[in-house]
Amino acid sequence: MISGTVSDYNNETLNIIEDRYGNYVRLLHNAHDGDKLAFKKIVLRDFFGSDPVQQVIEFKEHLSSLIERPITYEGRSLVMTAGIKVYA
Repeated sequence: MISGTVSDYNNETLNIIEDRYGNYVRLLHNAHDGDKLAFKKIVLRDFFGSDPVQQVIEFKEHLSSLIERPITYEGRSLVMTAGIKVYA
């Protein structure tokens, strides 16, 4: 049975994001296979430079790198993918 895999991966991802952004991020809605997060706008400026367009691009790429990581079990590996929407 693998029903817990998605929720375990989701919880691990939320912990990674919280470790990285701490008080800059808030969980708005948690579902079994997706979450809605709110980041303080200062995150873009403090972490991703001064150009607003480039900030959003880099932020989205950074979130992808945190979320889209491999799950490995008994020598087999699968990269989880995510749909990420950023509203600035």
